[in-house]
Amino acid sequence: MEVRNNLQSYSVNNAIQKKLSKNSLKFSTNNSLNKDIVDISKKDDKKNTLNKSVIITSGLAIFSTALCAATKGKLNIFKNAAKSTEFINAKSVKDAVNYGKKSLKIQRYENSDLANLDMINTLNEMLHKEKSLTGEIPQVIRFLKRGELPVTAPMGYHLDPKTNKKILAVNTDTFNRFNEVIKDAFVERGKGTGLSNFIALKDGKYVLSDLSLKSNAMDKFIEKLNTVNPNSSFKDKMELYQGIANAKSIANAKKLGLKDCKMQDFSYDDIFIHEMGHMHHQSIYPKYEEAGAQMTQLRKDFTYDTEKRQIPYRVSSYAASSPLEFVAEVYTGLRKGQHFDNEVMSLYRKYNGPLV
Repeated sequence: MEVRNNLQSYSVNNAIQKKLSKNSLKFSTNNSLNKDIVDISKKDDKKNTLNKSVIITSGLAIFSTALCAATKGKLNIFKNAAKSTEFINAKSVKDAVNYGKKSLKIQRYENSDLANLDMINTLNEMLHKEKSLTGEIPQVIRFLKRGELPVTAPMGYHLDPKTNKKILAVNTDTFNRFNEVIKDAFVERGKGTGLSNFIALKDGKYVLSDLSLKSNAMDKFIEKLNTVNPNSSFKDKMELYQGIANAKSIANAKKLGLKDCKMQDFSYDDIFIHEMGHMHHQSIYPKYEEAGAQMTQLRKDFTYDTEKRQIPYRVSSYAASSPLEFVAEVYTGLRKGQHFDNEVMSLYRKYNGPLV
């Protein structure tokens, strides 16, 4: 089980889903180019007479960081990008919160006293970038108190069924007690799944003990592991957290005997983009709630089909935990410019995954 498997699953209001499911998401394949094409469109309504379609070829590097599934069914990424201005860090928590409310239109920063300036500035920076790319960000940022989520669950997104507000929850406990996250990563929950199977302590430093796993991404991970400390920045801790998740995926892959998995590169905003993947996916997938529930047929088909489970493991072990996590993990990779094989992308399309 991967470090992030403790993240809670949230349900979505059925009425909102029915309304949002009017958006269309159509795929076709250009055989001559062997690239996946997505056409995202929405019919005109009385409030908006514009009818725009965005056709994105996922293989083109120029679009590798541009989100192509808008929660309202259409998106002009160039128009949004043109409005983007340089982000400047605030000098106080109060100023950072005021910036978010005024410039990003965040309605509330709940329990902001639990977060420090570095955390809020970093979140604002990521929200600023997301808004310039997609035009869609959560309306509420909720900082969680100790014990509200396991320390190994850093963030979570959900749509409040009572208010219909998009909420990004940040577990401050994860980053305040990051030593527990690292300690947990070395614990085996199944034969061969702990980081201790290929990372050892030597003279007080972490070293790679299984040189068959050596790569630039693994070297970066070991370096981060050795330099993190309680005073490390929020970005450094987020980046190392994602590195731990990726390394745990390698451990799970080795346990299953999969040979085509390798350590993926990681960056500080991967966790955030993953949660934004959930947000965008929820707004275009009518079966979102069913895909997230434990005992539905859709979930069983994904979880218990041994042959199909090999496909999401090529992305990460966390991607194999549910259709929703599979979509969010692939979405994160696509936003980073990563390419996936036809089987991965076919399964991604099956669950209406938003393309970049």
